[in-house]
Amino acid sequence: MNSKNTILQKYKEDLSKINEEMAKTLSSRVPLIEDIGNHTLLGQGKRLRPLFFVLSCGLCNYQGKDMHRLSIIFEYIHAASLLHDDVLDNAELRRSKPSANRFWGNQAAVLEGDFLYTTSSDIAVDSKNLRFMKRLTETTKRMTEGQVLEMVHTNDWEMSKQQYTEIITAKTAALISAACACGAIMADAGEAAEASLGEFGPLRRKCSESLWERI
Repeated sequence: MNSKNTILQKYKEDLSKINEEMAKTLSSRVPLIEDIGNHTLLGQGKRLRPLFFVLSCGLCNYQGKDMHRLSIIFEYIHAASLLHDDVLDNAELRRSKPSANRFWGNQAAVLEGDFLYTTSSDIAVDSKNLRFMKRLTETTKRMTEGQVLEMVHTNDWEMSKQQYTEIITAKTAALISAACACGAIMADAGEAAEASLGEFGPLRRKCSESLWERI
């Protein structure tokens, strides 16, 4: 067993609860929505973003019964962004299997992404925590900006390091940062804890910056 699987094995109970909540929530009156959702989400992915939220909640002594349900918001937002990303990139594979847009077409993939975004918002409303919801909306807005910036700089071989960093920060680091910071928000742990946990996503960004130096 490699080191990655060894670490995740420590949290198999939390991961199991996260997957259970996803299976319960991923439902619709429209069968096609469920089919694409099952293809995109269930049985795939490491669930790192929801796990970061759960661990951050625990670190800040929040053990609300809604913790695992709220955690899937971050997986839904992540999956929605990937669906839209694959359409823009004309991708044919996602997680070693045909992408949703390859199976069902671009229109269906975009609409599924919209469904996942709105489902995540619906779950967030149940938290009755305005600061939590505000952080989520700010994050999805920034992720969209990052996607647009990437589109603008497609085939731009003169793109600067600063532009590259802004794209990867918005598209990837922002959601990881939000997942961690939102654990502090739900625990009402204070702005200092929220800021400290929110720095985790940008730390991953620095790893990507080091990759830039090798290009």
